[in-house]
Amino acid sequence: QIVDLLAKMTIPTQFADWAVKWMRHIHEDQSDTQLAAREALQHAYNDAQKQIDKLTDILVRELINEEEYTCRKDELLLDRSRLKAKLDDAEQTADSWIDRMEKTFDFAKAARDRFESDLNIAARRSIVLSLGSNFTITDKKLTLDMEPVWKLFSRHSDQLYKDLTHVEVDETGVIKEKTTATSAVISSWQSCQVSNTLSTLPLAS
Repeated sequence: QIVDLLAKMTIPTQFADWAVKWMRHIHEDQSDTQLAAREALQHAYNDAQKQIDKLTDILVRELINEEEYTCRKDELLLDRSRLKAKLDDAEQTADSWIDRMEKTFDFAKAARDRFESDLNIAARRSIVLSLGSNFTITDKKLTLDMEPVWKLFSRHSDQLYKDLTHVEVDETGVIKEKTTATSAVISSWQSCQVSNTLSTLPLAS
């Protein structure tokens, strides 16, 4: 049953290679916007730090009392902490998403072969657990809550294999020959629910 599940969600290597290349291209197009957002956060963080430093000077000059100082400092420290968390998240999100996206496609194109060829129990168990949660066996039938991303691949796998009768993709994800049929497939893939929905789904870790 596990092999059947893996077979249903297996995607063509050619599509996986193309999709990784395409989504990296999309990520690069968005990098300027992401950089501007990070710079804005950094500016706000630096400003919060300056206000904290100035607050101490104000207290020393006795322009505010200690109660006002403590209250205002707590507010500024909370604001700085919030901005720092956003900065850290902004630094990690893009790169970590790209890494998880590549791992997800790699798993989807090779999990079945790995499961069938690897006799290591721990390796097989890891593959099975990656499929989802709440595994139960009733009357010798396995059921589980499959991860959304694997459900998505399962729904589109057959069509992706059919698409490859019209295109030829090399090992770097580049489509070799462009025809009218190829153009239609590329257009379909670029607007494909598989590619677009991945940006909103939790990917493989």
